[in-house]
Amino acid sequence: MKIGGFVMVWNEIEYLKPMLEQAQEFCDYIVVAEGCHMPNKEPRSTDGTVEYLEQFDFDTIEVHNKENLRYDYYQCQILNTAYDMMIEEGCEWIRDFDADMVFKNSDLELIKNKMKNTTKNCLTFNERRFFGNFKWNTTGKTGFFYRAIPNMYLTPIAVVHEPSGIRQRDGADHMDITCFHMCAAKKDSRMKPRYEMSAEKGTPNAMDNYERWKNIDIKNPDPREVEYIIGGEQFNEFKGDLPEVLQDHPWKDVEDIRWMDTQE
Repeated sequence: MKIGGFVMVWNEIEYLKPMLEQAQEFCDYIVVAEGCHMPNKEPRSTDGTVEYLEQFDFDTIEVHNKENLRYDYYQCQILNTAYDMMIEEGCEWIRDFDADMVFKNSDLELIKNKMKNTTKNCLTFNERRFFGNFKWNTTGKTGFFYRAIPNMYLTPIAVVHEPSGIRQRDGADHMDITCFHMCAAKKDSRMKPRYEMSAEKGTPNAMDNYERWKNIDIKNPDPREVEYIIGGEQFNEFKGDLPEVLQDHPWKDVEDIRWMDTQE
């Protein structure tokens, strides 16, 4: 069984390193797309990501939105290209990893076993979504591993369809395992462009939501506000074991990652 992995990254080296460490153990073939979706931002990462990737023999897609397309349509083009590359490489399962999402090693083994035995074309799992640090989080269900099917395709932003047109995630095989998604445990310098891209594609109140993200009190966060900003439910303080690739992360004990740039 051959597994393909894809990641799209721009200025997220702090999470890219552990994610790629894990992906290299899990995947047989990896495609990396590096660059920015916005034409008015730096086209290449400026945080060392480009130099870091040069040491690996990944197939790459260079990203920069010179066409000035809405970022969700542009991202979909990149995803379709990456999926075609993985299918052509003979991958039987595909995962487009977020650069800030990792699993415990034991759960990845469970995923591999499920891939060998399931009759479904998609796997889903649980998720912890982190805000501001490695402690505050919400829970939910998300994420997909897809069986590679020739002529499968995506529509914006990343909805995978079988050749017949049905959504591949419908009727997925859900696994009771958890991914750790550090979606909002990031510096302001990375989060602001994220909200700007949302505003660019027409998301209502995107920049108002950015202000709300900035103004949450990390010492006493309002659970409803955190749930609104990052999604999920059951706001809680995580006290368990982190995935192995995050246990020595330099941000693990930082109280408020958002403002690290102003403290350095």
